[in-house]
Amino acid sequence: MRCDQCQQDFANKSNLFRHKRKSCKGLENISKKRKIDLPVLENLESSVKRLQKVTCDQCQRDFANKSTLVRHKQKSCRGLENISKRRKIDLPVLENLGDGVQKLQQAFQYRIATYRFRVEGNCIDPSQFMNDVKQKVSNVLSDYIRNHHSFKVSLELFGLYIIPAKEISEIKSFNTKNKVVTTSSDLNEIYDDFKDYSPLSASSYIRLPCSIEKKGSTLNIQNQDSACFAWTINAAIFPHDGNPTKPESYPHYNTLLSFDGIEFPVKLKDIHKFEQLNNISVNVFGLETYFKDGKMVTEVVGHFYHTPSRQATHVNLLLTTDDNGNSHYCLITNLSRLVRSQKTKRQNQTFICDGCLQFFRTQQHLTKHQECDCNHLRTEVPSTGLKINKYDATNLYGAAMSNYLPTGGFRWLETCDNFDCFAIADDSFKGYVLEVDLDYPPNLHNIHNDLPFCPEPIKTLNNQYTKLVPNLYDKKKIHADNVYNDIKNNISYFDTSNYPIDNINGIPKTQSVIGKMKDEFKGVPVESFIGTGAKAYCVKLSNSNLLKKAKGI
Repeated sequence: MRCDQCQQDFANKSNLFRHKRKSCKGLENISKKRKIDLPVLENLESSVKRLQKVTCDQCQRDFANKSTLVRHKQKSCRGLENISKRRKIDLPVLENLGDGVQKLQQAFQYRIATYRFRVEGNCIDPSQFMNDVKQKVSNVLSDYIRNHHSFKVSLELFGLYIIPAKEISEIKSFNTKNKVVTTSSDLNEIYDDFKDYSPLSASSYIRLPCSIEKKGSTLNIQNQDSACFAWTINAAIFPHDGNPTKPESYPHYNTLLSFDGIEFPVKLKDIHKFEQLNNISVNVFGLETYFKDGKMVTEVVGHFYHTPSRQATHVNLLLTTDDNGNSHYCLITNLSRLVRSQKTKRQNQTFICDGCLQFFRTQQHLTKHQECDCNHLRTEVPSTGLKINKYDATNLYGAAMSNYLPTGGFRWLETCDNFDCFAIADDSFKGYVLEVDLDYPPNLHNIHNDLPFCPEPIKTLNNQYTKLVPNLYDKKKIHADNVYNDIKNNISYFDTSNYPIDNINGIPKTQSVIGKMKDEFKGVPVESFIGTGAKAYCVKLSNSNLLKKAKGI
């Protein structure tokens, strides 16, 4: 079929019609002409009126129709936000129950009701307000339990928030989730859940990384305001009364501390003002996270702030941040435990100086270092009555290795029942070589740290070379000259339920217990073993039996 406008051929009529509607160049001008020559509607004026926009009288925003405007006022109009909150507060009172309790709404034969609870005066502490109205709320809930046996309840807390600098005030409210109350419910527990509910998203509380929390050397106060610095200093001074991470466990920070001229959240540059007002010295450390060997590693860095003068009351803080740029102060309760893994891999207790992060073996050395002020270098020349000062020799290991040692003339000690190695004199002409298991007491580690006794040949550098290494580890040599005799002496660790009673090794038979070591071949010695793959092998026993094992067969 052919188009009469552009003379293009098509296979069928449907393709021709689609061509004329969409892509025929000959019909393009005709279609545009038709659009231009459309007849004028008689009711054009009424159509324009119908398309006129409507404007919100609160925020001056335009909308296409009245229904959209109504929905805007009900849900998202900022100009009506305070009005809607005010309407909730100023609901007409249906019944005044006394003692600040009022019934505002009810429906479905008192099964749905709204109550208002008030206290005398102005209360600015939400926790104190919740404590004051607790008995009133409990009385109303008890009446509903007696009448209805089970119901759902939620609380909405209203507050007037004021910004004095900008002379702005706004009413805010916070809703809790519904809770089911039955005759077996504990009203005190339900009310405490309502009291602990925290809808505020402006809290400065930030959880520490798991690797830092597991060390147990920090205290992270879960404050719901921006005064984390004040609550953390407060926790370092006052003993807690309850959960140490809750601000309610401590007196308010204004009880003892002064923050005149300091804004919250406290900036690092304002800490020196706090130190001058309160005679408290503060050091602030930070956290740095990076990838090492494919793992996320978090380490303590700093100082972010270092006190210029250490006071009798000194506090170490840890400053952490989140991805949104928010910051939070935490209390460091044990700095040595917090940074020990960064300084040394030894598990012995170390003592860290919070001024220069140098670690010491004993508390006495740390105290002496801090008394000398770690910010300065002080050199003391030893002074004695002698004109010549004596110093300890160095390279004691090299000096010992340069001496000649006996290479022959050794003999075995025939009787060792009455042998006492502690009775040998230091200057004796006769010495002894002993092979023993040696336990190194921890109280000798600091004394022998420079040159431990009994060095061992240990492979180093990826087990390629053997070197005589002095160390403080216990010395043990595990041997099994007679493994069957060892099994008899430690039969409680083995499951020999499949052994024949008259086995060739004389090992007693025990009950089958899961988790103990068990011989798959029932005590029969193995002559040869051939492994063909994972869990696939062939074994020939001494009794000429041939066993073939393969997983899944």
